[in-house]
Amino acid sequence: MCTLSYYPLGNQHYVMTSNRDESIKRKAASLPLIKTAGKMNVLMPVDGEQGGSWFGVNHRGRTACLLNGAFQAHIPKGPYRKSRGLVLTDALFCSDMEAFYQSYPLTGIEPFTLVVADPANTGEIITFIWDGNKRYRQNTDAGKAHIWSSAMLYPEAVRNKTATRFEQLLSKNRKPDAEVLRQFHEEEKYRRKIKSAGLKPYEFLMTMAIASVEVLLPTKIIMHYDDLQNGEKKSMMLPLMINEV
Repeated sequence: MCTLSYYPLGNQHYVMTSNRDESIKRKAASLPLIKTAGKMNVLMPVDGEQGGSWFGVNHRGRTACLLNGAFQAHIPKGPYRKSRGLVLTDALFCSDMEAFYQSYPLTGIEPFTLVVADPANTGEIITFIWDGNKRYRQNTDAGKAHIWSSAMLYPEAVRNKTATRFEQLLSKNRKPDAEVLRQFHEEEKYRRKIKSAGLKPYEFLMTMAIASVEVLLPTKIIMHYDDLQNGEKKSMMLPLMINEV
């Protein structure tokens, strides 16, 4: 939810890895499970309070991650009409992403950044941003590695340091696998990042889970999930059917 990396494995294969930084007071999320709506299957952990998610993938290989906030930190003005986690699940279940980007109703939803990688959208990662007043869409080269950090939790200097450490990792590991990337995210947990910057972390926040998705064309998707709150781990496979609606 708050730190996300993307690494291309070539031939539209890729790995996305996410840290969920969340309040320790929030109800625990489920381990990953497969939910079905219509003909779409989605693999994701499910939030214990609102029933949405922050990270998931559907059977067509579309992977999405939600980060809190837009371009800068904001003051919450709830109650909100709809949880941002439900925006993510809607993005994974929808059949027409272009219509989603252009016309999804956002009034009454807290600002967010939604990063979407999709084998059907060859060559680009879409970053969909809602700042509370206006929607934005940014296209990013899917052939290169990228990292994002939530503007809501991490000051710009901390976000820049995370990006530098990610570049250093890639310079030392020319072809990192999913395990190497998950280890990087382990080292980038919320409290460690904030303390290393000489800042005091919010006592009620911590990295609750680390999850990664490997999209391996043409046959399968693998999700690895590490629940840091309860000490549980789970790996699941979802058959990849890129051309099936």
